[in-house]
Amino acid sequence: MMTAKSRRLSTAYRLEVVSRTLAAAAGGLGFAGAVGWLFHWALFATGTPRAAAVVSGTYLSWLVWCGAAMWAFYARTQAAAWVSLVAPTALVGLIAFTVGRV
Repeated sequence: MMTAKSRRLSTAYRLEVVSRTLAAAAGGLGFAGAVGWLFHWALFATGTPRAAAVVSGTYLSWLVWCGAAMWAFYARTQAAAWVSLVAPTALVGLIAFTVGRV
């Protein structure tokens, strides 16, 4: 049963919430994965055993994902949420890919 308040929410508002949720889940996960991968390679390059580097990169990526998910809902607009997650993901991913190939 719908309440009076739920009927007043516009479709545009609901779509914005869906967009921000996707940004938090998908964009945040992509950014966290790229940061975790870069951190893994940075630790591995300094002589850290591979298993320890992977675990540390994974732990860091969880923290980054939580921050990115919060940021997706903190940004003023949904476009700003997407751009502020996709652009750094592309940059960090490119750096991690370049470092990983060396």
